[in-house]
Amino acid sequence: MGGDVLINGSQENVVKRIMDSTDGRGVDVFFEMSGAPPSFEEGFKVLRPGGTAILFGLPAKNVEMDVANWIVFKDAHIRGVFGRRLWNTWYKTAEVLKAGEVDLSKVITHRFALEEFAEAFTLMKSGHSGKIVMYPNRKPPSS
Repeated sequence: MGGDVLINGSQENVVKRIMDSTDGRGVDVFFEMSGAPPSFEEGFKVLRPGGTAILFGLPAKNVEMDVANWIVFKDAHIRGVFGRRLWNTWYKTAEVLKAGEVDLSKVITHRFALEEFAEAFTLMKSGHSGKIVMYPNRKPPSS
């Protein structure tokens, strides 16, 4: 899909790898989508000064943040999600996909009929898949 660095957070230090890969500059934008407290800390640590943090994940409890160093002194821009804009995003995404502006075919690695859900979930949990699509009421199209 065009990415040039792949990091397995269970096998290497994410912050060190990102900072090494960016010659110490950090990233322009980070998306927090899990709600896991360590990802907030790692994300803000690698965010470059003036960068943008997009916070979509919903933590199960309050997350402690180093406001001075992560936000104030970095001039970090923080964005969340507002429910009504979410629908507009979905409509815009549908338009982009229908127009063929983005090819997501490489993201979908497996297709299953709904009846094959157990096999699909086993594969998903294994970590050896990308996006899995399940088709109710019909067989999946050939890949």
